[in-house]
Amino acid sequence: MHIREARAADAAAMAKVNIDSWRMTYAGIVPQGYLDSLSYEQLTNNFQARLSDPNKLWPGWFYYVAEDDQGIIVGMAGGGPSRDGNKLYTGELGVIYLLKSHQRQGIGRQLMATVA
Repeated sequence: MHIREARAADAAAMAKVNIDSWRMTYAGIVPQGYLDSLSYEQLTNNFQARLSDPNKLWPGWFYYVAEDDQGIIVGMAGGGPSRDGNKLYTGELGVIYLLKSHQRQGIGRQLMATVA
């Protein structure tokens, strides 16, 4: 497994990991209509914007991806300065997603440690 900083070219793969993780994790919890409405295209555009200009949406935020041995992105995580102004905790892990096929292998810990 290889953890590296995300690039704008990773946006579509990141969107796939994000949405597929949501649909698997929240099925039966979040209304199915909402899960079905999640758009790969819209989220890809969102990630492209964030990665092309990191200060555009959430200043100081960054993202990392986890690639398998074939270079396929199977996980992602991101974080940056705390958005709530907490003086004690100045940073936050804002997103972390893994495809179900790659969960329970320590990849989430690796992503979290990299963001931290």
